[in-house]
Amino acid sequence: MSGEPVVRAETYARWRATPLGRITEQVETDVIFGLAGSLAGKRVLDVGTGDGTYAIEAAKRGAHATAVDAQIEMREAARARAVDRAATIDFLEGRAETLPFDDARFDVVFAVTVLCFVPDAGAAVREMARVLAPWRSGGSRRAESIQRLGDRAPRARVARGVDVEARALLVESRAR
Repeated sequence: MSGEPVVRAETYARWRATPLGRITEQVETDVIFGLAGSLAGKRVLDVGTGDGTYAIEAAKRGAHATAVDAQIEMREAARARAVDRAATIDFLEGRAETLPFDDARFDVVFAVTVLCFVPDAGAAVREMARVLAPWRSGGSRRAESIQRLGDRAPRARVARGVDVEARALLVESRAR
């Protein structure tokens, strides 16, 4: 990502240090990992990892975690937090719209508070669907979009049409 970072790593740390930040972080983590189910042994990608919250949690839950972010500052902050928490994670530079992975590489893909920051949210959703492997049990893939608004995403915009694209991808994955 060129230019000034959209959000700085210390912004996340300051937010997490507030009472509301701690509560919000816990609720979001509970919801997201409740939806994800067991991650033991699964290949998990955290797109737009920021300071690594979800990649770290996935690794603690037994996943083979990979995290991408376009901002070097965020990758460095995430790497430092992962070391502090003894979490093994592969960190790579990458943009949500052009993920540097083969098709069907991951069992689970997280993208929390990402779509509001990318120039082409539809392309990002298509890329995440591309790297997401079909469920081995014969079921369908599920797409969930969780976007925060307010302080944590000050330049957030509503990506109209993304929900429609996510639903279309879900229907397409069921047909496979």
